[in-house]
Amino acid sequence: MQLSDTIDHRDVTQGKYALSIGTSLAFETLFGINDNIPPTNPLPFKSYGYVLINVRTLIRNMYGAVQKELKAEWSGAKYFEKVKEELEMIPLVLSNQSHDKMSAIYYIPSYKSLKKKFPQALWRGTSSKAYAKQHYEVIEQYCIAQLTAAVLRGELSIAMVDVDLPPVDKRAVIMTHLPVDLLSYSKANMVDLIETHTGVIKTKRQWYTKLNGKGLEQIPFDVWSIQVFGDSKQFAGLPPKYRNAIVEFASKNNWNQTTTVTLIKTQVQNRFPDKDIKTEFLKFL
Repeated sequence: MQLSDTIDHRDVTQGKYALSIGTSLAFETLFGINDNIPPTNPLPFKSYGYVLINVRTLIRNMYGAVQKELKAEWSGAKYFEKVKEELEMIPLVLSNQSHDKMSAIYYIPSYKSLKKKFPQALWRGTSSKAYAKQHYEVIEQYCIAQLTAAVLRGELSIAMVDVDLPPVDKRAVIMTHLPVDLLSYSKANMVDLIETHTGVIKTKRQWYTKLNGKGLEQIPFDVWSIQVFGDSKQFAGLPPKYRNAIVEFASKNNWNQTTTVTLIKTQVQNRFPDKDIKTEFLKFL
């Protein structure tokens, strides 16, 4: 099958903006036109100066929005072309809809130092992946290589980072499907998460929902908790026996999203009932 060089928008499921559906829905929330989320007064965009955007998330959303029968037919170059179009479109949407109040900050994290930064963490397996996942990873790698080359040529403005993300001097929303990114902003209330595909905005107190498991309202989202509980993307977390014991301890000691690591460590050292679990838990604190 030969594909035309002209990519018809019907080949990609889009939202109200000329963006892949998952990405568009996030912007639709910001500007009060997401059909699934009632608009607020004032509209969400008025609270922010930036949208921080993980370009890996744009690639993922584009891949997901391409019609099923075309996914394997499209070359890496076609995916790159569509992602590049979105990189050019998003600043126009923000400028037009926010009256120049908001701007985009793009970043591509390499995660090269992830295992060094979290030496105690258990990682999700990378073997025996389904073909679809393997195909997506090839497309992602190709797009990132092409985008990196464009940055080096001065054609695109994208922050090339490792694990730690750029600081912000204004309130911002972050668009990312990788929870580890949130750790860069977990020490201050400058950044909220905006989820693609739903457009739901989550403040720092709601980031615990990015951890693996249910009923984790009393588990602060932090460096230690993402390793202990894991997430759906990179971190595997400890076995259920450990996680359940920690949740029970958190409940008994009335932890919440503002409970500090210092207090948690003190309580665990003095009160945790199971010696083996306590020893393992303390490695992360």
